[in-house]
Amino acid sequence: MSKQAILEALKSSAMEKVAMPTIDIAPVTTDLKAYLAQSLATVAGRLEDGGITALNARVEELMSGGNKVLSTLADVPGNHKGADDPHGLADVDFAVIKGEFAVAENGAVWVAETALSQRIAPFICENLLLVVEKDAIVANMHEAMTRLGKLDASLGFGVFIAGPSKTADIEQALVVGAHGACSLSLYLV
Repeated sequence: MSKQAILEALKSSAMEKVAMPTIDIAPVTTDLKAYLAQSLATVAGRLEDGGITALNARVEELMSGGNKVLSTLADVPGNHKGADDPHGLADVDFAVIKGEFAVAENGAVWVAETALSQRIAPFICENLLLVVEKDAIVANMHEAMTRLGKLDASLGFGVFIAGPSKTADIEQALVVGAHGACSLSLYLV
């Protein structure tokens, strides 16, 4: 059978086009911050209070305790200078990274490539401290996808991060920190 015959056969057996359904999402009337905190707890993360002051105090405490902290934020200190080679981040205990926005329904935070010293940073560090502006919380993934469509394309690659690494594929026992960050804290600033 020729290529053209195969294509004609596929056309003749194609299903009728069906319009996309209208998705009617009821607006969330709950407190988004409280909803986010609950969702983060569900995925083994934490929402921290105190904003940038609390974050800076935590980072100072971590550094004075001998931890290596990689900070990608200008106003948050760090004692790890980053690396040109991803392997140079293997010893990072804590990474402080800016997220563009957080999703209340699942605790996910959108992190853009431009916020990272290396793409591997949020996955190779032992612990992750994400920072999101307090007015950058959306209720659900529908709103998140709308917001993503409006972001500046120069932000490049991005990823949703929802809590620390976890797996439950071995004997269906949940293991947190199995193949990535062992903890995730989110600071709203």
